Amino acid sequence: MPDFPLPPSSPDDVSYRLPLEPLIVPLKDLVVFPTMIVSVYVRNDDLINALDKAHKNEELIGLVAQKDPKKPVPPVDNLYDVGTSATILQVIKGTKAGDAMVVVEAVSRFRVEQYTQEKPYLVAKINPIGASPEDNITLQALAREVKEHMRMAGVQDGQLTPDVLAGLNSIQDVDQIADIACSFLKLNIQEKQDLLGMTDTEKRLQKILEHLNREIQLQKIKKKIHTDISQELNQSEKRYLLQKELERIKKELGEDEPSGVPGLEGMMDPEEMKDLEKRVKAAKMPKDIEKIAQKELDRLKKILPISPEYNVARTYIEWLCDMPWEKTCDAKVDVKKARKILDEDHYGLEKIKERILEFLAVCQLNDTCGATILCFVGPPGVGKTSLGQSIARALGRKFVHASLGGMRDEADIRGHRRTYVGALPGRIIQGLKRAGCKDPVFMLDEIDKIGKDFQGDPAAALLEVLDPEQNDEFTDHYLDVPFNLSKVFFIMTANVLDTIPPALLDRMEVIELPGYTEEEKLEIAKKYLLPRQLEQNGLKKKPFSMTDGAIYEIIRNYTYEAGLRELERKIGTICRKVA
Repeated sequence: MPDFPLPPSSPDDVSYRLPLEPLIVPLKDLVVFPTMIVSVYVRNDDLINALDKAHKNEELIGLVAQKDPKKPVPPVDNLYDVGTSATILQVIKGTKAGDAMVVVEAVSRFRVEQYTQEKPYLVAKINPIGASPEDNITLQALAREVKEHMRMAGVQDGQLTPDVLAGLNSIQDVDQIADIACSFLKLNIQEKQDLLGMTDTEKRLQKILEHLNREIQLQKIKKKIHTDISQELNQSEKRYLLQKELERIKKELGEDEPSGVPGLEGMMDPEEMKDLEKRVKAAKMPKDIEKIAQKELDRLKKILPISPEYNVARTYIEWLCDMPWEKTCDAKVDVKKARKILDEDHYGLEKIKERILEFLAVCQLNDTCGATILCFVGPPGVGKTSLGQSIARALGRKFVHASLGGMRDEADIRGHRRTYVGALPGRIIQGLKRAGCKDPVFMLDEIDKIGKDFQGDPAAALLEVLDPEQNDEFTDHYLDVPFNLSKVFFIMTANVLDTIPPALLDRMEVIELPGYTEEEKLEIAKKYLLPRQLEQNGLKKKPFSMTDGAIYEIIRNYTYEAGLRELERKIGTICRKVA
């Protein structure tokens, strides 16, 4: 290809040549000025090979910014007319085929006359933009002003180090100073492209000065805002320290200590403080815990609302107020009603129901439901979770569910200490808050799938939770006060017993739920699964039914499970087809 001579503003390295029709690399959200070194990501096999060849032949390439980065290139009308020629410093091919990163150093500006090739990569006929005369006094004066404004803006913003400023002072070339200033400015793509395309150097330098002046003014305003905020904070801190000194003096004089900090009460919401005080009194906490809450509330009044500690203290007080310290579900055990509920919700399982009713009868006599921990063990889909829900209905208590599968951190049970950012109580305390009472039925699901690692053993933390001799003073790390769990009716579920730690298993009464027979599955499908699927799929009012033979066919040939989940899914599939 024919070559253009490089303009005088280009580097002295004449070994690189600028082809008459160089290949063009389109840029997204990037305008490159001469002297800049940038990395360009390329995703085009043909273009990567062409760049490799240009690198070996020491040819310059063209860099042109896209007008709209969301639109593809070609069409070439999505590219600006002015671009930058650049030397290829390195072509780094990615691990995936068709990916590469090209490191380039921009050399000079050019204007695209015409695109001579669009596929497989862009090639264009270009016209270099010439350099400015060096003996123009006006340009030299403007260039000096640009350097001075860059120094002022760079020092304020911290972008330009002393070494960079020293190097900038040594540059005398007007175009090079303009290009460096353009790359320094924080402008949008259109503004940068306008500066790149300006051929009148005097107007270009004046425009750069306008942008630099604006940048300096913005930095001054930003600095003033930061200074004002710092002064306000310092005044508040000074007022607080003086108030503490005044409190000490009044204490020595035997006068009453003032509450709060004068001058800061207006910064706090008095209604919010009154509301918190009312909530602390209405929460019916034990006396020692109420003292802790009141002490924390007094501390909150002295903390600036803009301080991070303010939100930490307020959230802690709200958690203490929201806990059901004395509130119960006000439920009464009725064994006959419980039998009816169990029969409504579950078919068969006579021995299991009998054992549950025995357990509820004992609860009815001496209110010791929390002393025994039940553990339902059986394959998936046999009704372990739904049995727990039925027990909650029979007892008239709230039902809380928490899955322990995959849990590896002890803090999931005991909570995080308040020193950690974003700390929260553990699953037990969170569940009790959701329930709103201190005696719900609390189901801990998949207890056989608890893990452990360097962050602690959740199973070990559960030992205290499930031990009737200890759980009346369970201490969550976040609340850091004891909470009585002795009234909570804990139910565990597991698929197997082998992976449950022996010490944990020893605290539970195991009730095994075997798989269902074909006859039991048939009855359950007719009484529970089919009506539920008819309702879910809008077929309740349509004349649709399934014969026993059809259900048997599904059970024998389309499901292979001890439980009922797949059977219900297959029935649901048929209902959707009918719908």
